[in-house]
Amino acid sequence: MTFPSVDALAKIAGHLQSFCRSASGRAVEWSVLNAPEVRVGCGDDQAMPAASIAKVAVAMAVVEKVERGELTPSARTLVRDLPGTQYCSVLKAFDPDASLSVLEICRLALLTSDNPLAVRLMDLVTLEEIRQTMSRAGLSEHSQIIAGFTDPELGPPNRANLFTPRDTSTMFRVLATQDKYRALRIALENNLRNTRMPRLLPDSAVVAHKTGTLAGVVNDAGIVSDKGRAFALSFLCDQQTDAWQTENDISKCTAAIYDVVLG
Repeated sequence: MTFPSVDALAKIAGHLQSFCRSASGRAVEWSVLNAPEVRVGCGDDQAMPAASIAKVAVAMAVVEKVERGELTPSARTLVRDLPGTQYCSVLKAFDPDASLSVLEICRLALLTSDNPLAVRLMDLVTLEEIRQTMSRAGLSEHSQIIAGFTDPELGPPNRANLFTPRDTSTMFRVLATQDKYRALRIALENNLRNTRMPRLLPDSAVVAHKTGTLAGVVNDAGIVSDKGRAFALSFLCDQQTDAWQTENDISKCTAAIYDVVLG
């Protein structure tokens, strides 16, 4: 039977509904990568705190600015000149005299979700440029980025950045299918935070994804590819009282959908 069959779509919808019924504050969407009209969701037009998923749109805006010739991709920034933070940062692994190019900062910011690197990216583009990038990618006005990732903006202020599951999948679809974003896609395929969507998938699966975490917020979204098939999946969860359980539910739901699509 050619996928996706009516039966397969019904099974996927059941898994998504079960995920959302397990706890309040959850929204999710699944769609075929190259056929976005083939989709099922649960609260998929609901605007939710994006947390670090917003860093993907910021990096895309930087890539677009490079493409327009307004930024030099090889221009380097000394590690000592990058923003500081009271929290953990991958930058602590570098010598102060080391330097990173614009594209290296983009890749590391997504691969590690490092906040100081994301702050540097937001120094390179304006909020309006980020908004325009999101608009060109086909995101709705329900999704917005108005806060950054400096220490004072972490926590409640960062909740102002909102995405819907449908917009999140749209963003990842553009990133996965347009060659100019190849460097970002490779970074997301090597995401170091793999306790959510990829955790229960086989090693053959490639998951280009980005997590997002705030108090009560447990997000993960991206593209799952294997055996010549690919689908977009976006989990946005707020008001979660047990973050570990939500992570576990995301892993189980992703694995169940993978089995329907590729089993």
